[in-house]
Amino acid sequence: MLLIVLLRNLRWNKLQDAIPPEIGELKKLTHLFLSFNNFKGDIPVELANLQELRYLYLHENRLTGKIPPELGNLKYLRHLYLDHNAFTGRIPDGFYKHPFLKELYIEGNQFKPGAKPKGNHKVLDLIDTEFLF
Repeated sequence: MLLIVLLRNLRWNKLQDAIPPEIGELKKLTHLFLSFNNFKGDIPVELANLQELRYLYLHENRLTGKIPPELGNLKYLRHLYLDHNAFTGRIPDGFYKHPFLKELYIEGNQFKPGAKPKGNHKVLDLIDTEFLF
């Protein structure tokens, strides 16, 4: 029996604290919508275990730290929303060369000023004047 796990409607639920790394055990998860909550801390690197993931919406939380470069290895990822958190560092190189990523929203964070991204920018279309590389 094929079990497809699809999480929806976790937006706007006043969820808080850290995103539980155990979500990475849901191997067939295709959509993860955790936006508009109060999550804080780092993105768990265990999310990179979700090899079927197509949509990852983490925007409008209080997430911090660096974006795990392992997320760039999610081969089916199409939509990644990380905007309006407090991420630092730089955008991992894997996102610039990702073959299927169609949308990447990253504005409203605290990325390292002056850091220049490498690679082709097939995904990024920056219109936020406050965004710094």
